[in-house]
Amino acid sequence: MVPPMSAIDHSFIHADPAPALRRRLRPLAALIIWHHRHRTRRQLRELDSRQLDDVGIDPAARRAEIAKWFWQP
Repeated sequence: MVPPMSAIDHSFIHADPAPALRRRLRPLAALIIWHHRHRTRRQLRELDSRQLDDVGIDPAARRAEIAKWFWQP
């Protein structure tokens, strides 16, 4: 005998795949963020004083930012 539709467990249909997907993508996301930090800090290192004034960054803030490693926020 087939159980009525109300008795069948349909929870798998509504399962949220996001947590598992986030766990799998976490290492990739970290690599992307680290690469972005490395690239932007390298570009910041190459700016001259006029360019720093244009973007509103003082030399002390620049030194503090470029002294960080790529994994440091």
